[in-house]
Amino acid sequence: MRAEDSVPTAKQVAEALKVYNYWRRGDEGDMPCPVAVGALIDQAVGLLKTRLQWIPSSERLPLPSDRADLSDHLPCLCVYTKYGPEICILHWNFPFSVWDDSEGDDFFCDPIDVSHWMPLPQLPSMPGDQQGGAK
Repeated sequence: MRAEDSVPTAKQVAEALKVYNYWRRGDEGDMPCPVAVGALIDQAVGLLKTRLQWIPSSERLPLPSDRADLSDHLPCLCVYTKYGPEICILHWNFPFSVWDDSEGDDFFCDPIDVSHWMPLPQLPSMPGDQQGGAK
């Protein structure tokens, strides 16, 4: 098996981080035990540590050159700090220079509410994918 075959998808990472953040705050409620997603979180964090580096928002915000395509949005792993540090996936909205929610739909927060960010890696190629990577 190739290393890229075991890379978690952005959606899997987002769900694992959501569980982790709920658990960390003590709001787990009906969320699954963090042990159930621990391996995925460890794998995702390990991958991000080896391939990507945190970029302080005070140094720079996403640039059009950070995009792999001509999209108006760039999905990023972010440290959201408005109510205490929380790791989440947000989309940088180039036309409006704000962070949109994890679906890239709506305004989520201002640039100053994210202390650090890093672009997510490209999704791996999927069987039958003609474009060389999932969009």
